Amino acid sequence: TAKAVRTDVAPRRVAGPHRWWDWVLVADPGLGQLQAGWRTLVAMVTSLAVGYSMAQALAIPTMISMMVAGMMGLMSAFAVAGNDWIQLARPILWMPFPYTAVLWFAATLHDDRALEIGLDAAALALTFLLARFGPLALLTGMMLFNGLMVGIIAGIPLAMVGKAFAVALVSAATVLVTRLLLCHPMPREDLLRTQRAFVVEARRLVDITVDALDPDADPNRVERRMNRSLRRLNIVTVTIDARLAQPEAATDPAVAELLHRHLFDAELALRGIAQAVQALAAQSPPEQLRRTLVVGLLLARDTPPVQASGLRPAVEMIREQADVILRDPQADPQTAESAALARRVAELLDSLADSLISWLTLGEQTPSTPTAVPFQSAIALENNRIPGSSEPMRRALTARTRSGWQRAVPFVRAPLHAGVAAAIVCPIS
Repeated sequence: TAKAVRTDVAPRRVAGPHRWWDWVLVADPGLGQLQAGWRTLVAMVTSLAVGYSMAQALAIPTMISMMVAGMMGLMSAFAVAGNDWIQLARPILWMPFPYTAVLWFAATLHDDRALEIGLDAAALALTFLLARFGPLALLTGMMLFNGLMVGIIAGIPLAMVGKAFAVALVSAATVLVTRLLLCHPMPREDLLRTQRAFVVEARRLVDITVDALDPDADPNRVERRMNRSLRRLNIVTVTIDARLAQPEAATDPAVAELLHRHLFDAELALRGIAQAVQALAAQSPPEQLRRTLVVGLLLARDTPPVQASGLRPAVEMIREQADVILRDPQADPQTAESAALARRVAELLDSLADSLISWLTLGEQTPSTPTAVPFQSAIALENNRIPGSSEPMRRALTARTRSGWQRAVPFVRAPLHAGVAAAIVCPIS
């Protein structure tokens, strides 16, 4: 399939010379964190403004109205993402219903503080349990917990719950409108931006490998730079992979699978090149071989993505020089080992060319219809980064490799941990 795609194009956003904003793309691949911040700002400003206005219109306390409305803005920004308006409208307009239902329930329990606290711990455990049933179920659990917490803290009277529902519903609808107007999802553009971020970081890594072959370079400094670049490349790779749709959920499963596969093939090839060059630099290779490698790596670095197949001349140049040494019966073992490492670099450059050609061309051929793009909007962040491990972990946990009660253990452990933690913390608070 990879050979069947065109090999003479790369997306316009990925091709082209170095630009001053490339460092932003590498630090925030696909601009996911920037979009999350802007989405949160829009949703919170909108919801709080609606809450204030509804408080005046319905003659209810301003703080309660803004607290109810603000929760709609916060949760829509934090937990709701989609590639079209239907995927956004369904969860955002659903949020007021479980939220207000629990506000009513909390209002009936104001005289029983111990029961309120116990239910709060149970609601948090339920949220973790519902996470396994998909995003809408998880959002429902979050709204149940938040509604119970707000009901306990704010002490909303039973007679005010109806007005609180009106505030929540109007706020959710207004947030939906403003998000569609000011934060409209553009999954294809996001995919192409992440591809450019990967290419930029790959060029930086290759540039460091060229420096590593300089006889006068400080080995420790080069090693530190290379390790930093490898870490950044891995962050970019995992970030992209976390936002690529899984084949079972994508409109075109074959394209989604190939995007995942070629992405990691390219990263593994670059990592292998860096490790081979590090080992080669430590051996003081023959001067002619070293120069050939430097020229070949510079060609690879400066080859624009639109001509990814142009890596082939660099591959052949390195391979021919390595073969000259390997065919020489008088070559000493250390020189032969250096030649073998150089040939390894050539093979990895060849593999990198194949992966980049296929991956970038798939990006170019991505349909323009948002629902057909195998790329998801970023929502929740882990340590200020888009989570990359949650989806593989979920698939590992749902694998039917065990039988009986053992199958339920992974799903029950997290809710139990959350329930016990809440049972300890909530009474103290």
